[in-house]
Amino acid sequence: NNLIMSCNAYNLEEKKIILPTGDGMVIGFLLNPELSLKLGIQLHQKLRTYNRGKGERDRIKVRIGLSAGPVFSVSDIKDNQNFWGPGIILARRVMDIGGEGHILLSDSLAKALLALKDEYKPIINYIGDYSIKHGQVLTLYSAYANDFGNPDAPENERLKNSILSLKYKIEDLEDKLDDLIQDNRLNRAD
Repeated sequence: NNLIMSCNAYNLEEKKIILPTGDGMVIGFLLNPELSLKLGIQLHQKLRTYNRGKGERDRIKVRIGLSAGPVFSVSDIKDNQNFWGPGIILARRVMDIGGEGHILLSDSLAKALLALKDEYKPIINYIGDYSIKHGQVLTLYSAYANDFGNPDAPENERLKNSILSLKYKIEDLEDKLDDLIQDNRLNRAD
């Protein structure tokens, strides 16, 4: 938390949503979506400095998913203020695709930022389409340079898990087929 609060982008705008989510958080800038990318970059730069020389167990690893979209203030069952909406849901799904060090952006946010400033053109890169829940496909971009982000395309874990699951199902079916063939041979021998 201290690393995030030490980032300039975090301190530039007072109108923001901060929502703890267990081992992570949602930070939404209400007036300037550009600040989400700037915060991600600054946090990565600070983490690289912090992690330098640390062992694997002591390093802080993050993945960041950025999106733009509607977010609503709602009251939860205990009447606490909470936030919900397509902007948060999409950012979470974008983040879920990423791995260590990724700063991933939804298609709409990436295109808006690329149209906003030429300085983003060398750092915001199209990386492809990724499958998510309910058969949806997201077009994603990754932000990276020498001192932030991860230039490697993320593995599509959902796709890998689906393929692995199918592989095991096929192996099970092959085993059952072998058993049926063996049983049939035994019945003929009688």
